[in-house]
Amino acid sequence: MKRLISFLVVLVSVATIYAQETEGSHRDLGLVAYLAEVKFITETKMQYIITHERYKSDTDKSKRINAAYAALRLHVDQLVLQVTADCKRKNNIKLYKNLDDHFKKGKTVSSKAYAKLLTAIESLTTYFNGEADRVMYFSEMVY
Repeated sequence: MKRLISFLVVLVSVATIYAQETEGSHRDLGLVAYLAEVKFITETKMQYIITHERYKSDTDKSKRINAAYAALRLHVDQLVLQVTADCKRKNNIKLYKNLDDHFKKGKTVSSKAYAKLLTAIESLTTYFNGEADRVMYFSEMVY
């Protein structure tokens, strides 16, 4: 059991280090790569931290982390589904290209609603990763 826990700690640590080293790379690849990276990192961290005693014992913190994770998933899904629906309705991928260029070239998002949604995703990602990293760091210190 200790080996499994140690392996999981190492695996998440490597994933976290890799994510920190490649931070910003998603912007070079575009919208889809960014959303995939956000989703993968948050899911990996969430699966890791729910097994730790600190997460289980601190109900206020676990509620905040759960709420941030749920809101982040909701916003990512909203963005993907709404972009898909809007592009299909207009029979045009101009909106997708604008969002993609926002990440690839740093261009301004033309739609205020989408800009607001992207800002929410960024802030929730930052908050979630900070909280998750604190739980993971504490857990690594204990073992």
